Amino acid sequence: MIMRILSVILCGGVLALCGVTAAVKAQTQVETEAPADMVLIPGATITLGRNDGPADERPAHRVAVASFRLDRREVTNAEYAAFLNAVGGFHNAQGRRIYDADDGDARIHRRDGRWRADAGHAAQPVNEATWFGARDYCARRGARLPTEAEWERAARGVEGRRYPW
Repeated sequence: MIMRILSVILCGGVLALCGVTAAVKAQTQVETEAPADMVLIPGATITLGRNDGPADERPAHRVAVASFRLDRREVTNAEYAAFLNAVGGFHNAQGRRIYDADDGDARIHRRDGRWRADAGHAAQPVNEATWFGARDYCARRGARLPTEAEWERAARGVEGRRYPW
């Protein structure tokens, strides 16, 4: 599973799920901390799944989601390149791939012994991060990826919009 870490980690772009990367602060910190780079998503009971969808989305069911904070923006290529440099490459300590640098859509490459965002792509959302990479990136920040229910709550709102726009 891949996300764009706010638009990622669920797509294939890495952090496409949350466009990667969306990081969530622990519930106990939600009310006491208000980092400027995160937005509060109030708790709510939402509907997950669909009765008219594919078998793995049925049946529609109600789920209570506690308040949480989500990154305001996606993780950039420059930020993820810094993470790759800090952890020493595109595999984590367990040998799991955390970035697909060999994919044609990758915008981070190793040059002069360092991972760097390609020219003109530093401020764009990271893509090609794997789910393991998004998870490890968030953990390094002292955060975590959103759960499926949290992601749906943030993306679809309380109204359960099929398309947030």
